[in-house]
Amino acid sequence: MKVEQLDLKDREEFGRIVNILLAENCVYQYARIKQFEKKERNADYVFINEHWECFEEYLRYAGWLLCKERSSYMGMLYLVNEREDCSCRYRLTKLETQLLLILRNYYEEKMLELDASLTIRISINELLRLLVDVFAMVSVKPSMQNIHAALQSLQRLNVIQKYAQGEEELIWVLPYITCILTPKRVEEILMKLRNEEGEEDDEAEENAADQLAVLREDDPEL
Repeated sequence: MKVEQLDLKDREEFGRIVNILLAENCVYQYARIKQFEKKERNADYVFINEHWECFEEYLRYAGWLLCKERSSYMGMLYLVNEREDCSCRYRLTKLETQLLLILRNYYEEKMLELDASLTIRISINELLRLLVDVFAMVSVKPSMQNIHAALQSLQRLNVIQKYAQGEEELIWVLPYITCILTPKRVEEILMKLRNEEGEEDDEAEENAADQLAVLREDDPEL
């Protein structure tokens, strides 16, 4: 394998970064820092680019396809699993699923409105307004403890980064969210939720959550 041709130091770095890719599913071109206006180059992203063939060959043996996305304001490298029997799946709770869906829809709308170089942010208060009032996915506002727990899970999936600006809690919506849900998939599930309103609310929410709960694996367009 090509990785065997690397010197000892680079092999150690290779192993460290492979584990990051497998744990987080993507690596961004710029480091995620609190001062979002300042772009700091991500050394791991550079290393992968410099040793692309080593990573591509090694990951393909395990059924992973290494992909590069340059169309967003922040370049990223991410993994797609090609194996039908993949066990690396993350099941979301109903609330996590609902927030993911709203954030993906919000991201798409803002990308159409804004210059692609701008970061896409949303306050937690605005996110709750969309959840409760606009899309009416819940009849009762979830507790802030549950909201923060759900957002922490999405942050571990690399789709958001939480931060504070003064006393306001904000979310930076990261480009990897576009790899998890396509615009077409978002619209299909939003339509399903609207059509099922007034029938059996609990069942409708559960059905919608089931469709989104397994990330990417069941979507042929990803």
